[in-house]
Amino acid sequence: MSGEPLSTDLPCSVHGYHWPHPMPGTVEVHHVWPLGMGGPNVPALPDGTAQKVPVCPTGHYNIHRAMRQLIHGEEPTGTRRPLVERNTTGASTG
Repeated sequence: MSGEPLSTDLPCSVHGYHWPHPMPGTVEVHHVWPLGMGGPNVPALPDGTAQKVPVCPTGHYNIHRAMRQLIHGEEPTGTRRPLVERNTTGASTG
């Protein structure tokens, strides 16, 4: 599940730092709209939203684990805050 390497000084988009510490200047790239779900391999989407974000290996794994759980209708575990809030009817609001 490792992402393509990205040479950057930007912090991990999940944690704000990189863990475990990668080789200097190299982190993984997460495609916000996954390539396997039809996402484009571009730095940004037409509306300016980042499509590629720097993440540490741990953050990248956690993103994909949460995505798998959401796809299977499960509440993501191990998150500090709810990824999807639900209203009183049970419909997704976020």
